Amino acid sequence: MYRKKDDLEQLIKSLTSSEKAHITKTFKQSKEDSMYVSLYEEIQNAKSLASPPDSRLRGKVLINKKYVLYETILKHLKQMHATLSPDVEIQNLLADVEILYNHSLAGQAMRLLVKARSIAEINEKYGLYLQVLNWEQKLSIVMNSPLRSIEAIRTEEEDILAKTAQINLLLSFYS
Repeated sequence: MYRKKDDLEQLIKSLTSSEKAHITKTFKQSKEDSMYVSLYEEIQNAKSLASPPDSRLRGKVLINKKYVLYETILKHLKQMHATLSPDVEIQNLLADVEILYNHSLAGQAMRLLVKARSIAEINEKYGLYLQVLNWEQKLSIVMNSPLRSIEAIRTEEEDILAKTAQINLLLSFYS
């Protein structure tokens, strides 16, 4: 969350050239408020972090615009890096599953959950795998024809817990 005066400037200065290009391209395509685009460009082109952007905005309006710009940049970075890490990809899929579940679209949620389960299994992300199985149980209860029985899901959950315990035991040898 945007809290300090220079957080936005530091975030913009820390962006790689490909991230800057992606954000600039996204701003131009998405009809974002031109005030945000100009503020972004002013901060990006500023010589030092100490010099304020040469903007007509002052006071609370400027603070508000900076806050929205900060949040918008983070949103675009999340979209850009969504598939770089299996952890992030699974978490994003689980967030989508929850949204679909809340809209009573269990079938669509289950399709995403199958994808999340596959990614978790391939990458041995057992903590996230347990979350996937938890969602599968919830969806199985509300679906007319679930993919698997609750018992099959619980058996798989026990297997994952056993693998996690084994990993923890092996890690304890190193500490």
